[in-house]
Amino acid sequence: MGGPGGIVSASHGPGEVAQTLDAFRSAVRRLKAEGDIGTA
Repeated sequence: MGGPGGIVSASHGPGEVAQTLDAFRSAVRRLKAEGDIGTA
């Protein structure tokens, strides 16, 4: 595991990072839409 900043991997390029962020955003939006998490 990484430090306070999270996990770091030298094997992931910009494409993989973008794909991961898109998936994370999508998951958060679904959780908000279903009422599982609130909005700020």
